[in-house]
Amino acid sequence: MASKWVWAGSRAILLWSLAGWMAAQPPSSVAQETKARLTLSVGQVTVKGAGQASYTPTVLGQTFNPGDMILTGAESRAEITLLEDQGVIRIAEHSLLALVRSGGTDSTRRTEAHLTSGRVWINLKALKHIKRLQEQKRDFHLSSPMVISGVRGTIYRMDVAPDSTSLVRVYEGQVQVGWVPQQAFIPGQTVLQAPTEVAGPQEITVTEWIESIRAGQQALLTPDRKVAVSPFDTTKDAQDKWVKWNRARDK
Repeated sequence: MASKWVWAGSRAILLWSLAGWMAAQPPSSVAQETKARLTLSVGQVTVKGAGQASYTPTVLGQTFNPGDMILTGAESRAEITLLEDQGVIRIAEHSLLALVRSGGTDSTRRTEAHLTSGRVWINLKALKHIKRLQEQKRDFHLSSPMVISGVRGTIYRMDVAPDSTSLVRVYEGQVQVGWVPQQAFIPGQTVLQAPTEVAGPQEITVTEWIESIRAGQQALLTPDRKVAVSPFDTTKDAQDKWVKWNRARDK
C-alpha cells in the first residue's frame, strides 16, 4: 500500500489531463485578482498561469491568481498564503495543485483549489476572526479527481494517489466530504467534460455531503466510489516527515 502514494512517473498524463480541464473553462469564470502569495519555496516549484503554454520557475513572494497551476518536483515543497484571510496551503513534492476560484462578497466569500496528484496540508486556523468568518459563510473547498472537501476553519491534509484514490485526514476541526460528479473527472481521460451540475468544469458543486470527518478521523475514497471512514493512528502519523514538518510550521 505504501508504494501507492509514490510518484508514478506519469507526469505527462497528469499535465495533459489538467491542461484540458483548465482549457475547457469559460474565460469569464477566472477572476483576475491576486489571491495568494508564495511564502516558502524549497527545491523546484513552477507555475503555469491561465493561457500560458509552459511552466516557469516561481520566485519567493510572488502572487498567484485563480487559474494558476503549481507543480513541485522531487524533494520540493511550497507554502502558499491566502491573502484574504491568512490561511495557508502547503504542497509536498511531486504534487500538482490548481487555484480554482476566490471570490464572492465580503460576507459570502468562497475559495477553491484542486489537487490532481500528490499531497497538500491545509491550515485555516490562522483565519482572522474565525467565528465572524463562519457566520459570514466564508468557505474553503479543496477537490481531487474523486472528492470535494469543504471547511470553514480547521487543519487537515489530502493525499491523492496516481489512480485518483484520495485520503483526507483531519487534525483539528471538522471537514465535510462529497463525491465529485462522475462525469466531471475520469481517471486517464485527457479531455474532461463539464458536468451538468456545475456552471463550469472547475467550479464543482455537490448536492449532498456524504460524510463529516472530525479530528482524529480519516476518509479513504477510491475510484470505484467507495468510502471508508475510520480513526487513524495519530501516534504513528505524527512520525511521518511531511506531518512533522507541517506541525512545526504551524507553531
